[in-house]
Amino acid sequence: MSTFRRMLLAKVAKRKVPTESYIEGYTNTAHHTIYYSLDGGVTYNGVESNANAYFRIDLEDSPTTLEKLFYPGDNNERSNNFAIVYVNFSHVADSSRITNMAWMCKNLNELNGVNLKGLQHAKPTDIGQIFNSCEALISLDMSMLDTSHVMASVTNHGFATMLYGCTALETVKLPQFPSTAYIGSSPFGMCSALTTISQCGTIDTDKFHVNQSPLTRASALVLIKALADKTGRTSATLKLSSNTFGLLTSNDIAIAKGKNWNVTI
Repeated sequence: MSTFRRMLLAKVAKRKVPTESYIEGYTNTAHHTIYYSLDGGVTYNGVESNANAYFRIDLEDSPTTLEKLFYPGDNNERSNNFAIVYVNFSHVADSSRITNMAWMCKNLNELNGVNLKGLQHAKPTDIGQIFNSCEALISLDMSMLDTSHVMASVTNHGFATMLYGCTALETVKLPQFPSTAYIGSSPFGMCSALTTISQCGTIDTDKFHVNQSPLTRASALVLIKALADKTGRTSATLKLSSNTFGLLTSNDIAIAKGKNWNVTI
C-alpha cells in the first residue's frame, strides 16, 4: 500500500461521524400520526408510527425548548398523541440549549414509560406540568435533570403540578428543588398510588406538599434528609399524608426540626 493511500485511509478513519440526534417512542397501535412541537407549541409537525408502532423525530439542530412537545391540548390533530405509550430521549445529542420543559408530556394518558437520559445537560427554568395527568405512568426517574435553574415568575410554572394526576405512579426519583423555584401546593396532587421516593435532590423551597400520597417511612426519610438547612432563615413546611406522618418517629421529626422545617399533615 502506498504512503499516500495510508495517509488517506488514516484521514477517513479520523473523520468525525455526524452524531444522530432524535427522540423516539412507541404508540399503542400502528400508524398513528404523532404531532409535536420544538418551538413551544406554535408549529405542529407530524410523524407516523410504523407497523411496529415505532416513531422517531429527527433533530437537525440542538433544540432550545421542549415546551408542549407532545401536549395534545385542544387541537383535534393532536388527539392521536393520547396513543403514546413510551418516549425515549436518550438519543438527544445536545440538550444544553434547552431552557423549557413545561407541559412537555402533559395529558399523555396512555404513557407508561419514559427515559429522560439525554436531557441531563438541559438547564430548564420551567418544568411545570411536565407529566401532568399521565394516568398510566407507574415509575419515573427525573433525578438526572438539572433543575437548579428553575425559577418563579409571573409567566413561569416552576414545578407547579408537575406530576398532578399521575394516579398510577408508584415510584419516583426526584431532582433538586431550589429556593428560586415556584413549587405550588400540588406538585404531587392526586398521586394516590405513590409510595416510594427513592432519591431526591436538595429541597430548598418554603413548602413541600406530598400529602395525597401514601409514602412509606423510608420515602419520607428520603425527603427529610433532602431538606435544606434553613437555620437562621424563615421556617418551611413539609406536609405528608396522615398515614405517612403516623409512621414517623419523634427522632425523624426532630431531624426536620433541626433544619427549621415543620412536618405536618
